[in-house]
Amino acid sequence: MAVRPRTPSERQQALKERLLRNHTVLPNGCWPWSKRKDESGYGEIYLYEDGQEFKKRAHRVSYETFIGALPDGLVLDHLCRNRACINPAHLEAVTNAENIRRGWAPNILAHKNNVCTKGHPVTEENTLLRKADGREFRQCRPCNAERERRRWHAKQDRLAESTGVPRTQKGNPSRANGYRVYSAD
Repeated sequence: MAVRPRTPSERQQALKERLLRNHTVLPNGCWPWSKRKDESGYGEIYLYEDGQEFKKRAHRVSYETFIGALPDGLVLDHLCRNRACINPAHLEAVTNAENIRRGWAPNILAHKNNVCTKGHPVTEENTLLRKADGREFRQCRPCNAERERRRWHAKQDRLAESTGVPRTQKGNPSRANGYRVYSAD
């Protein structure tokens, strides 16, 4: 078994060697971590401090080892979009909001393309402005109409089930002159 380095500079050098030993180099310059990865695809590395073992994300350890401490309030953005990459040149310290804006999440991509997540164009006529919890947000009118339609049908299904009045084949409850029809028995 290898003896663990004792001085901080020895530990730092051993960590650099460990990072450099446990990745491959791709043609695009990425250094994908070749050891354990979490369920999201980020590399994980186990470290020891004061006799305690703990795990950290490998890209963060790489940044802190080769660049320096990550400033408070900032997160690391993979400029290469490869979560397993530990190349410090591919990592940039940014705010969490900026990291999200740069991401590939469906809602972010839709916003960048000026469409909703279902692909409807976002126009002034096609958008509702809502307020909730003191924040203003936009909603797609066609998506909102579909959501309300599904809610209405679910409510009608619950009502039909609780009263025993079946719904018609078109999915609407039995009605006469706009009122629910209840059986006499």
